[in-house]
Amino acid sequence: MKSSLSWVGLAMGSLLSGCIVAVDHHDSGYNSVLTVEWSINGSQSPSRCTQSAVSTALITVSSSRGYDTEIEVDCQDFGRDFEVPPGRYRVTVQLLDYDGESRTTAATTDSRELYEDDSDYVVVDFGEESFF
Repeated sequence: MKSSLSWVGLAMGSLLSGCIVAVDHHDSGYNSVLTVEWSINGSQSPSRCTQSAVSTALITVSSSRGYDTEIEVDCQDFGRDFEVPPGRYRVTVQLLDYDGESRTTAATTDSRELYEDDSDYVVVDFGEESFF
């Protein structure tokens, strides 16, 4: 399995918000899978969600070929896999409070190509400056 870790630049707004997005490309040999994970101040400890008054992560996955999905995931899960068809994808993650209101700025990745039997690993870290 080949694997390389590269930092993905964000739009200027996301850079100024303190969000960092990393991508690790690797071949799975099975399904095309897009894995999205997040952390709060570099940690995936469930207590970070509680301390930050975050209930869920709103994840939006969209492609140039019309595959679009938006889902809320429990903050303490710190990740979600999406089985997707080949295409060029962009991912946006935003943390929400217990009333469904935004607690952070939205972190959006650069678009990337996902091929048949490929996988892409996206990690978003929400630093203190990401929070409202």
